[in-house]
Amino acid sequence: MRIMISLCMITRDEEQFLPRCLSSVQGMVDEIVVVDTGSVDRTIGIARSFDARIYHFEWIDDFSAARNFSLLKASGDWIFSLDADEIISERDHIHLRSLTRADADRYAAYSLVTRNYTNDSNQVGWVANNGRYRGEEAGSAGWIPTEKVRLFANHNRIRYEYPVHEMVEPSLHREGFEIQVCSIPIHHYGPLSEVNNYQKMQAYYRMGKNKLFQLGDNPVALRELAIQAGILGKTAESVDLWEKFIALKPNTAEAFVHLGTAYFQLKNYQAALRAAKKALELAPNLKEAIYNYALCEFIVGDIRKSIACLENLLVQSPGFQSAEFVLATAHICSGRRQKGLNRLNGISRTKMGPNLVATCKDLSQRLMDENRTDWATSLIESVENDRTLGLS
Repeated sequence: MRIMISLCMITRDEEQFLPRCLSSVQGMVDEIVVVDTGSVDRTIGIARSFDARIYHFEWIDDFSAARNFSLLKASGDWIFSLDADEIISERDHIHLRSLTRADADRYAAYSLVTRNYTNDSNQVGWVANNGRYRGEEAGSAGWIPTEKVRLFANHNRIRYEYPVHEMVEPSLHREGFEIQVCSIPIHHYGPLSEVNNYQKMQAYYRMGKNKLFQLGDNPVALRELAIQAGILGKTAESVDLWEKFIALKPNTAEAFVHLGTAYFQLKNYQAALRAAKKALELAPNLKEAIYNYALCEFIVGDIRKSIACLENLLVQSPGFQSAEFVLATAHICSGRRQKGLNRLNGISRTKMGPNLVATCKDLSQRLMDENRTDWATSLIESVENDRTLGLS
C-alpha cells in the first residue's frame, strides 16, 4: 500500500516564491494543503493551478494555530512542511519518500537542515556554497544552517507550539516520539529578498516580544528576540537581550559573538573586544569569534595580532570575504599598502565590490573615532587614489 504524504503550508501574499516551491514537490507529495491567512495577490490562484486544497484562516498572530489548522485538513499518512519561499531538490524526492513507513509509532519524525541562503558572510554559522546543489545555490554565496522537524507522522498528538518560531518538537518529546536526523536539506530563499525578510522580521519581532512576555526569561525566546532586534537595528535592545540570555546560558559562544557585534555597532569597542575574547575562550575555532576579535584588535588593540589572526582565519576559512576585507585594510594601515590594495582589488570583483568604498569609509570613520587618524587617512587616500580598483 502506498504511503501518502501531505504537504502542509500557510501562505500570505507569496506570489513571488510559491510557483517554485510547489513545482519542487511535484511527484513527491500526494496532496497539497494550503492555508491562506489573507492574501491579496495571486497566491491563491497559483496554489489552485497546482491542484492544492485551499483553506482560509483568519490571522490571529499565531503561526502554530494556522499550521495546526492545516494539519486538521491533511489526509496523508505523513506531513511534510514547507514555507512558500522554500523548496526541496528533485534529486532528494526518492530519499525523502523512503523515510516514510506505515508503522510510525516510534520513529515518527525527521529533522532536516534548512539552508537559509544569504550573501552576508558575517552571520554566525555562515557556510560557503560548495556546488553540491548548484542549481539551488544560484544567486547566493552561502547559507546559514538551521534545523527542525519537517517530516512527521499525521498523528493527532503531534501539534505545533509557540505563536512564533513554531515547532512540533515539544509535542514529540512530550509524547515520547523519537526524532531522527535526516541529511536532506531544505533550500530557503527568503533572506535573499531584503524587503520580504524585513517585513517578516517586523512581524516576528512583534510576536517575539509577546512570546517572551508569556514565557518569561526563557532562553529560546530571548535568543530569538535578540536576533530579531539586531536585524531591525534595535541594537541597544539587542545588547540587553543578549546579556539576559548570557546570564542564563553563560557558556554559549554564539551569544558572545552576537553581543560583540552589537557592541561594535554601538562603537563600544572595548566591550566588543571583551565579548570577542570570551567567545574565543568558549569556541577557539569559531570563525565569527576569531573575526570579531581580529576586527576589534585592529580598531582598539594590536594591529599585528589582528593581521596574524586574520591570516590564520583565512587558511581555516578561505573565501571569508569580510575577513579578506579587514586583512586588506589592516595591511594598508600597517604600511603594506600595495599588499592591501591587491587584496581589495580581488574583493572589488565579488558581491562585496559595489559597497567597497562605503565600507572603507565606515571603517575609516571608526578609526578616526579612536584617534587613529593616520590609519584612517592612509586607508581612504589609498582607496580613492588607486585606479586599479575602479572605485573612485
